[in-house]
Amino acid sequence: MSDDEIVLPDIVELDLTNALRRVAGNKKLYLKILISFAQNEKDSPAKIRALIDNSNIEEAEQLAHKIKGSAGNLGHTVLHNKLIALDNSLKENKDLVQINLHLNEFEATLSEFIHKLTQQKII
Repeated sequence: MSDDEIVLPDIVELDLTNALRRVAGNKKLYLKILISFAQNEKDSPAKIRALIDNSNIEEAEQLAHKIKGSAGNLGHTVLHNKLIALDNSLKENKDLVQINLHLNEFEATLSEFIHKLTQQKII
């Protein structure tokens, strides 16, 4: 399949122009990264929650930070912003109520994103 034949997801939260710039316009590569992200990170909120429950705040922050970078590279600005808030609250060791608020927002946004990708038969 040529790059011109590849159908990218139609999701308003995705800044495809900037995301494609990051992969030199290679739609096939972008789609591969997008699918990998969705498959690999779908359980990330639960992993972060488990780390927090076990008082591994530093590891939780590292995981949130990694996912934040990936979401930014994918061009998902809303997800990226939710992860910035979570990452910052973990770094600053804010109270658990604040951390859980940001974690819940990240989880809901990620779930919605994966649902949209599934609806569009991307994953």
